[in-house]
Amino acid sequence: MKGGYPIAAAAVAAICLSLCAPADASNKGAGARAMMNKFAQCTVQRRPDFARRFVLNWGVPPSHSDLQEIASSACLLWAGSDVIELNMRDALYRGALAEQLIRRELAKADVIDPIPLPALEWPGPVSAADNAVMRLGECVVRADPAGSRAAVLTEEDSSDELARLKAMSPTIARCIARGETRLFNRTTLRAALAVSYYRLAAAGATTARQEAAR
Repeated sequence: MKGGYPIAAAAVAAICLSLCAPADASNKGAGARAMMNKFAQCTVQRRPDFARRFVLNWGVPPSHSDLQEIASSACLLWAGSDVIELNMRDALYRGALAEQLIRRELAKADVIDPIPLPALEWPGPVSAADNAVMRLGECVVRADPAGSRAAVLTEEDSSDELARLKAMSPTIARCIARGETRLFNRTTLRAALAVSYYRLAAAGATTARQEAAR
């Protein structure tokens, strides 16, 4: 493959296997993910400013006052009464927020051009494993921004989502060949695509504003 890494058919097939199951083979986490997504949708509707900060300031935990404000009775009722028992993983919740922000702000905008943008930083205290998947997501978004956005805009756990992600298997495999991680599934990869796409879009908008001000 000119200008890239040779990707064996076996490697692409292995990527497809990683994508075919969502969080686990029996998909027991589907209800929890749906609940988290509804909670994220409500948060973006009620507190878009908080959602943007939380996604863009990767690794910075929300303040106590932020947490109290977003855990409103309206969002709890919208997501479902069991959301109180939901232990939302930091990276996945940021991914859910990023997805809702993309739907709200970027779904009809031009696809981003990530080529001139510097590499994103992935600091802690998010886990090393989650940061590794996020770097994988950034690599995929940079290689295929249109496909990445299209995948994020599908319904989660749908056949359309699976088809979109499987079509991107060669790109994912190339990113893994560059030293990224293979410890991912559809849920974590989708979150990584959403967060990376939104953060790169924000970086591009900042760059455009700076150039216009010169």
